[in-house]
Amino acid sequence: MRFIRSTTVLAVIVLVFGCALPGAAWQLGGGARKQGNPPDGKEASGLYIGTLGPQQVVLEIRQGGAAFAGRYFYSRIGKAIPLKGTRLPSGEFRAREMPGGKANGAEWLLATSGNDASGYFCKCDVRAPAAPGAKAPLSITMARAAKGLTYKDLLLDFPLKLDPEVQVSNEVAWVMQTDTRFKASMPRLTRFPDKKIMEKVNADLDAKLKESRLHSAVQFQGDAPEEGEWNEEIKVGLVSRDVLSLRIVDFYSVPDTAYPDASVSTRIYDLHTGGEFDFEKFFIKSEELPKVKVEDPEDAAEAPGERLNNRLAALYLKHYGKPPEGCEDKEDEILNGAGNPHLYFEKEGLSVEYELAHAIRGCGEARIIPYRELEPLVRKDGRMHYLTDQQ
Repeated sequence: MRFIRSTTVLAVIVLVFGCALPGAAWQLGGGARKQGNPPDGKEASGLYIGTLGPQQVVLEIRQGGAAFAGRYFYSRIGKAIPLKGTRLPSGEFRAREMPGGKANGAEWLLATSGNDASGYFCKCDVRAPAAPGAKAPLSITMARAAKGLTYKDLLLDFPLKLDPEVQVSNEVAWVMQTDTRFKASMPRLTRFPDKKIMEKVNADLDAKLKESRLHSAVQFQGDAPEEGEWNEEIKVGLVSRDVLSLRIVDFYSVPDTAYPDASVSTRIYDLHTGGEFDFEKFFIKSEELPKVKVEDPEDAAEAPGERLNNRLAALYLKHYGKPPEGCEDKEDEILNGAGNPHLYFEKEGLSVEYELAHAIRGCGEARIIPYRELEPLVRKDGRMHYLTDQQ
């Protein structure tokens, strides 16, 4: 019984002092930094992965000699916070957070030794003893990233959000995947009868998503603030055994400009090849379409190569409806731009959009032409002629 009591007392002593150590060290004015390895005083530049308090962070030290410069981001947020500071006589770094070039009161005390980095974070001056009743600091524990990993690799090391699967048929399904931090999205096939085609298309979609994530993320990394803001919208159109059709709009603003700008593109996959869809396999050749009778002898004859685009422009104007404000009497501009429409497949019909001059860009916004009205223009021997049978 005497042995049991002694053991119990010893356990209580260890527990009390074990819990009190961090607090006591903090009250002594930063002794908590001594919980890690002592600083080795060597150049510390590089990438580190670890935790700040309970959260995963990535730290990039760009200058780690006598002076300190770097940045870090919380993995769940992905927005870099700049750090600047100096090496203290003790060999540790005092690094201050400098968002927007101004100190915000948050500081790191960081000791680097070999491949490890440790210390603490607080809203304080890490060189001074803690004020009575001050909030306890958050511990920092980090290690160098594996050789070959880059800052961008670690920035993208974040799980994507998957929306509910969209089932097109028993053979075809897809899902939208999104990096919620940067609002970058792209679909991905989850079911398709040809595995090789699905892998080829998904590899291209994954590469495009990576590009979009990085393009969006760069505005939050403090590297090139002059580039302004950028975001992207993805619309999934017709998905079938034959095609996967996307409309992509990139919005961007540049400093010292009055209004944001936008660019429209389409990405249509031929699901028989895995490559880009060729509209020459969908439409009759322009020169094979019948001539349009010219009523006025002074009007120039229609060039054979212009017939298809002119027919599409006429159908577009037929479905134009009430013009947006400022777009009244803009038919000539639309017809002049008829040679370069953005086309993509929707369930209800073919979406046609014209990219006009910036001042009247909204005048060429997308209109849907029902497939049945396209029948005179669609190849009868094409795989997708069946679309024109829709009512």
